[in-house]
Amino acid sequence: SAKLGDMGLASRWPLTATHPPLSTHHLAAGTPLYLAPERRRVLLSPEEEEEGDDVSMDASPPCDIYSLGVVTAEVFGAFATAMERATVLDGLKREAAAAAAPPREDTVRVRAQRIPTRAAEALALRMLATRPSARPRPEAVARQARAEGR
Repeated sequence: SAKLGDMGLASRWPLTATHPPLSTHHLAAGTPLYLAPERRRVLLSPEEEEEGDDVSMDASPPCDIYSLGVVTAEVFGAFATAMERATVLDGLKREAAAAAAPPREDTVRVRAQRIPTRAAEALALRMLATRPSARPRPEAVARQARAEGR
């Protein structure tokens, strides 16, 4: 059986006497690939935070759902190479971001399925939504995963 652990690393590290400042910014920890876009902005570029952003200074369930979306794509992708994994994940993230943007008349969205399981790909895309409020709630993810027998 598989087990997934969350180490809680996608948070700010307060600067203390034992961790002297390298600059005037807080340090960030975690793997950027799994970091939700709103956390990336807050942690890596806090000065760019916009008024009314769907963003919290603290990690939240939608941040975890985003990370789980990346893991879902990785598990069901069965990638042969690290480059294939990076290309597919980048494509899924771009598609999720494009879905949040207003459609343009000159844009035609045609693409091949990236993950062999359609249901897993659809779920991963919803979990990778750019806006936290557009991501499914944890109970919806668990319900769909149980329904798929995974």
